[in-house]
Amino acid sequence: FTSRLDDNLDDKQGSSETIRGNTYDLFKENYAYFFKEKFSKDDNWLSWFIGFLEGDGAILEHKGRPSFVLTQKDNTVLHEIYEILKIGVVKDFYDNKGNRKYSRYIVSENKGIFLLYLLLNGNLVLQSRVNQLNKWYTALSNASRFNYSLFYTKEVPKNFEILREVSLNDAWLSGFTDAEGCFSVKIGNEKTSFYVSVLYILDQKNEEMVLNKIASLFSLNKKAILRTPNKTMVNDNWNIFRLTFYCNDKKKVISSKII
Repeated sequence: FTSRLDDNLDDKQGSSETIRGNTYDLFKENYAYFFKEKFSKDDNWLSWFIGFLEGDGAILEHKGRPSFVLTQKDNTVLHEIYEILKIGVVKDFYDNKGNRKYSRYIVSENKGIFLLYLLLNGNLVLQSRVNQLNKWYTALSNASRFNYSLFYTKEVPKNFEILREVSLNDAWLSGFTDAEGCFSVKIGNEKTSFYVSVLYILDQKNEEMVLNKIASLFSLNKKAILRTPNKTMVNDNWNIFRLTFYCNDKKKVISSKII
């Protein structure tokens, strides 16, 4: 495999400067080296997947063992992700009557975790996800039985902790919307007339800053607001913010950008 990364990797395998160039390239290089074939999707699919992962995924570590879990009621997208990435497994979970309740895409072997780490490193938007990924870096670095000779990069690159900026030039927001977004219709009554509002909504816990960055892509005046919990939701950790856009007129800038 030939790549502009070759010279950097000769000096210091997987350095943070190598990551800084193009994290997708490093992932693709190692994927091709391991599977002996090129990755089948383009960068838009990868950015969509990262957005979906940041919204719904669980980047976990327990007693030095990293793992990744995506849970969905509809398992179609999980099977698609599995067939494209070729790592992990999809497991279905059933109730006592034999009806499928939900499904999970699970990656637990270090080979798959390493590829996911290379993909996510330098491409995460949420600070909480970067913090979680740092635990993977420690776990992978201490995995003495892991055979790095299977990969193009022969050691674990340092966790690149600078957050990636949200943009409308890739599919990250589309993936994040699939995970955390809502397209809604509100019917209201104002005196004697009814009105209909078409809404695009994003909810996220502890991420007011990121939601405001997303808002700035559509409107200079829009900000996320702290949701008011109802009686069943009140707890000490309540910190859920909501970003709402009204999209009635598709000719306006906000509506056309969202569409």
